[in-house]
Amino acid sequence: MAQSVAINFRRRILGSRIDNTRSNDVLINSNNYSSIRIDRRLIEKIWKQMDRIVKYCQMPKINLKNSPPYMLDILPDLYQTLKEIIINYEERLHILNNIEYFRIFIENLIEQCTTTIDYFKRTSHHICDEQSIYRKDFIKISLYFSHNLTELKALFKNGIYEGEKFCLTKQEAKDFWKNNFHER
Repeated sequence: MAQSVAINFRRRILGSRIDNTRSNDVLINSNNYSSIRIDRRLIEKIWKQMDRIVKYCQMPKINLKNSPPYMLDILPDLYQTLKEIIINYEERLHILNNIEYFRIFIENLIEQCTTTIDYFKRTSHHICDEQSIYRKDFIKISLYFSHNLTELKALFKNGIYEGEKFCLTKQEAKDFWKNNFHER
C-alpha cells in the first residue's frame, strides 16, 4: 500500500497523471497534472473535513483505543500545523502556491479526508469490530495521516517552509528520491 502511495506521489510530481476535471480549486498547468490553488477557503474546507472525521472517531460505538496511530491526536495536531503555516503566509499565499510540495500535499490531504469520510459511511457498523478488516484498514488510514503530519512538520519548521534545507538521512530514501525526482 505504501508503494502505491509513492507511485501516486511520483506521478503527480513528474506530471504523468492527467486530470481533465476542472473546478474552482483545480488549475491545470503546463506539466499536465492538476495542482491545487491554495487559498483560505480551501484550507477551511480541509479543516471542516478533518472536524467531520474527528466526530466520526469520537462516536462511542467506534471505541478507539488511545494507542499510536491515534487519529484523535493526529488530526488536531495536523490542524494546528496547517493553521500555523497559514498564519505565517496569510498575506503571502502565493508563496505557498509556488511550493510544489505543498500544493501536492494539500491535494493529497483533501483526497485522504474525502476517502476517510467515505470509508466511515461505507463501513458503518463493521468498523466498530476491533478484529475486523475494516478496523485494520482504518489503522492504515491513521498511519497515512500520521506520516503526512510528520512530513509536513519536517518541511515546515515553526510554520515556515524549509524544504530547500531538508536532507534525507536514510540511504534507501535518498536513492528512491534521486531515481524518481533527480535534483528536485
